[in-house]
Amino acid sequence: MEAARLKAATAARTSGARPTSPLSAAPEAGGGADGASELAWLCRTAYAFVHSPVVEGVQPATGTAPSSEGARTT
Repeated sequence: MEAARLKAATAARTSGARPTSPLSAAPEAGGGADGASELAWLCRTAYAFVHSPVVEGVQPATGTAPSSEGARTT
């Protein structure tokens, strides 16, 4: 779920829109009680971000027109 949330937020940010879906709600408790379990959780999340068909299907849900707020100007 965290990988899908990150994918939606990244897509919204790239398009300049603000996400308005439930995916933008507070993140689930992830990680672990120690460094090793935290690293394992981060690795699973990163793998899902790149390889999960569920995450691939996530579209940014936006309810407003694109915004220039926070947009990079290069």
